[in-house]
Amino acid sequence: MIFNYKFFFLIIFFFSRCSVYSLEEKRNLKQNNTAIDKEISYELIGWETNENREMASLLLKTLHTSGKFKKISSYVKSDSETRVQIILESSPRFKILFGESAEPVSWMVERKLGSFSLYILNRVAAMQSFLIIPIFLKNDDTILFRVWNKNRLVGEHIYPAHSLYVVGWVSLLLRWSDDRETLDKHYSDIVHQFIEDTREVY
Repeated sequence: MIFNYKFFFLIIFFFSRCSVYSLEEKRNLKQNNTAIDKEISYELIGWETNENREMASLLLKTLHTSGKFKKISSYVKSDSETRVQIILESSPRFKILFGESAEPVSWMVERKLGSFSLYILNRVAAMQSFLIIPIFLKNDDTILFRVWNKNRLVGEHIYPAHSLYVVGWVSLLLRWSDDRETLDKHYSDIVHQFIEDTREVY
């Protein structure tokens, strides 16, 4: 029974205590104040989880408040000729519990043997040391903006959104220096970068 309580405590700890670090360089974006006199619609693809939906909401908020477009609406309720698909290309992740992963363990072994082996060693060391040695979880997500005009693909823009999650007792001491608060700004910067990169389409 004591072991069960310890295991339950560790599971709660896993999901409530971690440090997050951005692996992307900070952007020095020079924005063009000129508005794009164009109506667009948007479509979200690959943002199903709660955490991803929060990020999708941030992207859409930035898109709306940028003031760059004449009108922005969901493609379902729009007859706009220009449609922007905002696609999360989520990388397969190594989860703390194998059962959480959307991909089978065999996929990890076949496609990322080196990373998978390092992760197993890291996880065993973390469990043996009661998380004094932290668990490192890398996120290699990318965001793809695909622009369509009259059902013709006219542009694709890909932006990395890589980050590192550190889970364990040591991470508690590092929380003060993590990038949790700056990740939102990074996602907002991605939207502003997309707007600048796609001006030539219009």
